[in-house]
Amino acid sequence: MSLKLSSARWLGLVALTLSGQVFSAELTLNQAIEQALEQDLWQTSSVQREQALIDRAQSSGSLPDPSVTLTAGNFPVDTFDIQQEPMTQLSVAVTQMFPRGDSRALTAQRNRELSSQQPLLRQDRALRVRQAVTRLWLQGYQAQESIQLMEQERDLLRQLVDAERAGYASGLNNTRQQDVVEANVELIRLDDRLTELRQALAVTREQLGEWLEADPESFIGLPEVPGPDALPSAEVVTHHPQVLAFERRIQSSETGEALAQQSYRPA
Repeated sequence: MSLKLSSARWLGLVALTLSGQVFSAELTLNQAIEQALEQDLWQTSSVQREQALIDRAQSSGSLPDPSVTLTAGNFPVDTFDIQQEPMTQLSVAVTQMFPRGDSRALTAQRNRELSSQQPLLRQDRALRVRQAVTRLWLQGYQAQESIQLMEQERDLLRQLVDAERAGYASGLNNTRQQDVVEANVELIRLDDRLTELRQALAVTREQLGEWLEADPESFIGLPEVPGPDALPSAEVVTHHPQVLAFERRIQSSETGEALAQQSYRPA
């Protein structure tokens, strides 16, 4: 697919890009990241897991439902008259189960700690999605631009081959048959390289399409490369969501250990 644009189409593309609207077949890096984040089902499932753990923490922090038992002794089953026999007895019992030690509070605490991991895991997931989509988009952009440059080079090389053939056929300019052969070999090599780039571009589009609604036909707008000041510092690394989520996981493990110790307490 040729990516050369006429001047009118190029001006229209620039205007649409500046207004935040682009053709559906063309994709900027920011658009790719936004679409991938919006369509990430993992984020939705993480929200559901968080809410389930919050509900579990609320329920586990409450006492079990009491049970009511109604019993009857020496009850006449022939007439069902409780006044028939003087020894007929009716009794009602209410029982309440109290969990072992502090297991109720510890279970609720552990579920809250597990639920607090999910927002951090979602932040980490968003960073991973951004990284994966950026890598694929840049690969596609590089292949696209390389194809465009090599197609221009191919046109020049084709003109050179035609000139060599014409010169060899006319006997002018001291053109040798070897010059014609070498020019044709270079053209064949260039065609092979173009085929490899087109295949790599197709694979990248397919992989990026796993994150997006549809495979993009072209990539536009090279993003700015961050400078040295944008590199993460040690403080940023320690506050990374994955590190914070790991700390929460350690807390929940410690709470789980304390919960296991409650099994030695009476219920």
